Amino acid sequence: LASCAAPAAVRTAAPGDDRAAVIADFDQYVEDEMKRMRAPGLSLSIVSGDRVVLEKGYGYADRKAGRPVTPDTIFNVGSISKLFTNAAIMKLVQAGKVDLDAPITTYIPELSMMRTRGASIADITVRNMLTHHSGMPSDMGRNFFFGETRPVGYRTVYRDLPAELAGTYVATAQGTIFSYSNLSYSLLGIVVERTSGMDFARYVDEQVFGPLGMTSSSFLLGVMPADRYAKGYKNGKSPVNIPAIRDVPAGQLSSSARDMSRFLSAALRSARGGEGLLEPDTMRQVLTRQNVGVPLDFDFRIGLTWWLMDVPELPGVVVVGHGGDLPPYHALLLIVPERNVGVEINVNNAQGMGSMELEGIAVQAIRTAIRLSGGGNPYRAPAASPVVPLPADVDRSVDGWYSSPAGLMRVRRAGGGLKVTLRGHTLDALCHADGSFSLRYRLAGFIPVAIPSLRTMTFRIEKVGGEPWIAFSAANVPVGCAQKIVPVPVSPVWTGRVGRYRILNPDSGHGAGGFAIRFDRASGFLTLERREMGSRVSLPIRPSGDAEFVTWGMGRNMNETGVFAAGPDGSETLSFSGFRLRKK
Repeated sequence: LASCAAPAAVRTAAPGDDRAAVIADFDQYVEDEMKRMRAPGLSLSIVSGDRVVLEKGYGYADRKAGRPVTPDTIFNVGSISKLFTNAAIMKLVQAGKVDLDAPITTYIPELSMMRTRGASIADITVRNMLTHHSGMPSDMGRNFFFGETRPVGYRTVYRDLPAELAGTYVATAQGTIFSYSNLSYSLLGIVVERTSGMDFARYVDEQVFGPLGMTSSSFLLGVMPADRYAKGYKNGKSPVNIPAIRDVPAGQLSSSARDMSRFLSAALRSARGGEGLLEPDTMRQVLTRQNVGVPLDFDFRIGLTWWLMDVPELPGVVVVGHGGDLPPYHALLLIVPERNVGVEINVNNAQGMGSMELEGIAVQAIRTAIRLSGGGNPYRAPAASPVVPLPADVDRSVDGWYSSPAGLMRVRRAGGGLKVTLRGHTLDALCHADGSFSLRYRLAGFIPVAIPSLRTMTFRIEKVGGEPWIAFSAANVPVGCAQKIVPVPVSPVWTGRVGRYRILNPDSGHGAGGFAIRFDRASGFLTLERREMGSRVSLPIRPSGDAEFVTWGMGRNMNETGVFAAGPDGSETLSFSGFRLRKK
């Protein structure tokens, strides 16, 4: 199954007298962006085919010790891990051990014990899992996050997921909507183990890292000397070590810029028809759009794991890649096969939208690689789309309540524009000539306040089946949609469940906070509120009979089920996302 050993990336200077000036300009841009993001440290690799254009560290891996970031500093790369889980699966496809279109239950029969509403679990394929169209829940919340506390056996806890999912509901029918799922990738890690006969981390070591010469990469924590790892910085200040998570195949990979140069070059070789990460025909399939004909995906395009992106600053250039976020660590990896260049960036803090904040550096890195390779300057500064009056086709049908990835949201027309109310704050939605809307917050309704998470956030109003939907993007990458919803009558059974709930599971992971069911009088909706790792998420819920509810909406963390059951003493317990809860 192993590829032939990949040639080491050649570390030579690109031709051209202006190399030093081009790199100096790029360095200045990176340093300015680090200040904006409050990133203590950053590493990056830029390649042009098998030639490394730049491998460099900026800032600090450990501020207190004065230890700088170097190309060999190891960062967590978050969900870039999924590209390696994809490589493992696709190598098994090449070997005839995995069929992309076989039901996932072929490899994990225990999943047949999951419940569905109208669809069959047997309809979910390996391909669906790779494209986040399986309909599986986004996460199993209990024990997802261990933090710096690493319990015995944490490295393989994901193997317990099939048994824990028995009796739980699939969120949606497969193929309905792109719904990002860490859970799906942990299950794919189990597929790797069962079809290869090897531990997941060992398989990736032997079949991916080894052949590519990636000697500083591992899905296991603590395998390298401690002074090789970059510390993370919460809010740019408080140092932490790389946190442990249950879903190892989904997001636990740690790597260095030097190793990522090898991965980028191997991926480019395969994408351009050579010997590299995967066989050329396999890589061609990986980079081919899989979600054609899915109305609720709107303009979003995905291959097998790899996202297919349009970058306004690089018009006409096809960019593919993936981001990674395991706060406070964030990463972004992009390749441009037609220009034979790639970039990977890591930071140990990023204020704002996480990996999406790295888009500017990534674009400048691609521009730099192409320029230094004699390919001209493909960069074009996108003209800001001017603000225009609200179009007449944005009619009263848009007014109302929506279930969004960030919680219950209200949209209303007012003063010739739109107002968006979310989490107790009212924002101005500014309409632009290109049909997009940007968001602006004004303190007390008068004083403009810059909010980092809104800097790159936009949305569009779409119609599906005659109903309005709100499609959100960050840095031109789709990040979810909001469905218009109307409250339903709430019975006394459900109003009696309003209140705070405590977690009964003794081992629910680090940072698992409390839950609450609230009744929002302004809207008439019941909401499920959850606190975890210092943040609060509140989603509207729709009762289904007297014993079950679903989190309202479509997409990540939505349309997932909670179930009430009476215990021997007559008291009720609530089961949701792996947690067992009881009202306080």
